[in-house]
Amino acid sequence: MAVLKLSKPFKDSIVVVAFPGLGYVGTISGRYVVDKLKLQWSGYLHDEGLPPVGKVKNGSLYYPINVFSGENFHLVLSEVAVPEDKAWDIAKAIVSRARKDGARYLVILSGVLIGSSEGVYAIPSGKRAERLAQKFGFKPIENGVVAGVSAAILLLSRELGIPALLLLGPAKNPQDFEASLRVVEALGKILNVDIPTDELVELSHRYEHEINLLKRKTQSEVPMYG
Repeated sequence: MAVLKLSKPFKDSIVVVAFPGLGYVGTISGRYVVDKLKLQWSGYLHDEGLPPVGKVKNGSLYYPINVFSGENFHLVLSEVAVPEDKAWDIAKAIVSRARKDGARYLVILSGVLIGSSEGVYAIPSGKRAERLAQKFGFKPIENGVVAGVSAAILLLSRELGIPALLLLGPAKNPQDFEASLRVVEALGKILNVDIPTDELVELSHRYEHEINLLKRKTQSEVPMYG
């Protein structure tokens, strides 16, 4: 059973969800936002079905899935790919807590395999999220498949009446930093926060090394979409 422990509630805030996906865009983008904005650790999500991996950073030990908080938003960041049979449990822990606390909406960060490498694509959970996507000029996807935690969060958000928007950077590489840069820029617009992207490419070598190390430790694959 997935358990979400928080020191700060999601009340009146945007909940950003960043999990590995195509191009590891979610994890790269989320990690960069945490580092660049110096977000504070505020909780974690635990499930015994997750890989038993702890990350050490600046002398502190972190869970596979951690929560970091800014002034008006929270970021749920996963360092590991979630096993398929745990996707619904983990999505339910996040979405049900967002609904209980009265979060404004959810934004999911991930990558997509698509012909164009320009812009950012979006899949909304419903009409309210669709209006949000249109407001910021994100490109719609007419046909396709979403899988894993991203799909579970979108579907549960629709069921529970919470707007959720899946942001997708066009990814072509196993660790796609260009796609991640686009997603970070898009997230900055939604949050109305200046997130300088100048260091994202600079940090790419460090991130790539850490991601490869985690992949070897967990021996898990990321899903094709979402």
